[in-house]
Amino acid sequence: MNGQPNFEVDGSLACVGDQVLVCEDALVEVARQSPAAPLTWRFLPATTAGRLIGWREHEQRTYAVVDVDGEDRRLVVFVSDRKIARAARPDMARRRHIHMRGR
Repeated sequence: MNGQPNFEVDGSLACVGDQVLVCEDALVEVARQSPAAPLTWRFLPATTAGRLIGWREHEQRTYAVVDVDGEDRRLVVFVSDRKIARAARPDMARRRHIHMRGR
């Protein structure tokens, strides 16, 4: 995790493939490489960026499956849906606003 990402919260619902941000500090489950591997947990600070690669439901709760940016090796984690938000690059948000005004 190299410094602050250049993203801000978009406010809309995240879809698979979207860039997302962890909105508050979170203890997350790391995806296992094999079913026999033990559970592993990791702390992710707020503002950690990643790409949403799916959704997972477990015990009546929904978790985002996120591929975390800025790691030496691929890191896929399960984050509570309440702790992530869709991110937008500030320059892209402005372009989208200008495009929508022109309609």
